[in-house]
Amino acid sequence: MSLIFKILLLTSFTVSSFALDKIFFLPKESNDAKEHILTLIKNAHDKIDIAMYNLSYKKFHKALKKASKKGIDITIIYQKSKLKLYKKFNLIKTKRKQHIKLAIIDEKIIIFGSANWKKKSFSQNYEIIQITDNKTIVSKFVKIIDELKKGKLNVRDYNFRVLYIFFSKFLHFFYASKLCKKSKNIRPGDINTIKI
Repeated sequence: MSLIFKILLLTSFTVSSFALDKIFFLPKESNDAKEHILTLIKNAHDKIDIAMYNLSYKKFHKALKKASKKGIDITIIYQKSKLKLYKKFNLIKTKRKQHIKLAIIDEKIIIFGSANWKKKSFSQNYEIIQITDNKTIVSKFVKIIDELKKGKLNVRDYNFRVLYIFFSKFLHFFYASKLCKKSKNIRPGDINTIKI
């Protein structure tokens, strides 16, 4: 094996092994998820953009306030908050229902999933949180956040995709239900394992 090939092989392994891609299932992995999120906020260098339906978890609010005092640009796109949000945050309150749960750290790392940043989401609810630095995914979410910040998000552009996802899930559920009725090996309770 040539020396160049060995170096390329070693380099590709080390780069891919340090890629950030974590998924947390709450409430079981709540502590790990909170620590990762708090660490990312603490280690931000430039800016943090957040789109969150409900941002009321004091731990996250305190960490964001601290980051803001260090000079990190914090933008929060929200619908409601039970906390009085820090005055130095760039606040954008949406007129439409805003149900996104997303944070972007320095346009390099995203935190997204089903969980609002409120205590109940981390202590009682079944939720999923993913943290990734996958460039393709990050760039897509950065574009969406930028459009939301500018108020230029054309809902019609996304309605077709939402309709397609809903329709495909409906069809999948419909065929899974028929499969349960036809098969003696699948019990009605198993439909949840088949449903998307």
